Amino acid sequence: MRIFLKLLIASMLFLTGCSSSESTTTKVKTKTLTKVHDDKVIEFTKTQFKRNPMVELKTISIKEKKKVPSLSGWSAYILDISLVFKGKDVKISDIMFTNGTVITQNFFDLNTARSIRDSVMPNVTAKEYNKEHFLAGNPEGKNKVVIFSDPMCPFCIDYVPDVIKYIKDNTKDTALYYYHYPIETIHPSSVVIIKAILVAQQQGIKDALSKVYEAEFTPSGISQQESLDEFNKALGTSISLEDISNPKILEHYMSDLATASDLMVGGTPTIFVNGKRDNTKEQYKELK
Repeated sequence: MRIFLKLLIASMLFLTGCSSSESTTTKVKTKTLTKVHDDKVIEFTKTQFKRNPMVELKTISIKEKKKVPSLSGWSAYILDISLVFKGKDVKISDIMFTNGTVITQNFFDLNTARSIRDSVMPNVTAKEYNKEHFLAGNPEGKNKVVIFSDPMCPFCIDYVPDVIKYIKDNTKDTALYYYHYPIETIHPSSVVIIKAILVAQQQGIKDALSKVYEAEFTPSGISQQESLDEFNKALGTSISLEDISNPKILEHYMSDLATASDLMVGGTPTIFVNGKRDNTKEQYKELK
């Protein structure tokens, strides 16, 4: 549910402005990209949230500011936002673009139809290449691939095993890292399955993840215990609800969600090749 809230809140940032006569591209008075300009971007974003009665804004800060290579004179601001939505504490990230005269949430390239927003998304850093998330290939390899996936997502079920197989069979200097990212509102069973995978791996079942992708599970409409029963039957384990509630398991699970949030992952599968988000999802095949 928390993931759904983040996506919903982010989509509502300009809801009030769009319903009035104002455009979603709004003028700001500063003309140079200075500290004053930074303050204007934060103040503008605060105003948009304050117009939404469903949201109680707590804090906004600038996580990163970068130039937009394809747009001369424009900068992208990556913002960390903390708020309360329907009684729940939620942290999200969002991106704003400005040239010092106007401010907007996105651009699209008319020639490629691609979002400029995608080109300034955060990149994977060295800290994401850790042994806890290493899945396949050569951990010492110069190439790094990172996947965020939901094992109940039909696209992931088709895609992830192919990436794993390719990395194993065709590369000698590539490491593959895997992070869990359940789309809970669509596949609520994925939360239990993911925690059970973590328990199984803790118990020494190294191929637990691959076995899950090969098995069939009910993605929704059943209880946690029923989901866990399906998992135990498929993997030959005897994991309990108590096992998946272990603090270490929960810590790992929440850490994956936090990493996804930091990198502004919004769907599955999401793949990064050598640090950069690959929206084609095919660049890993060039790592022969």
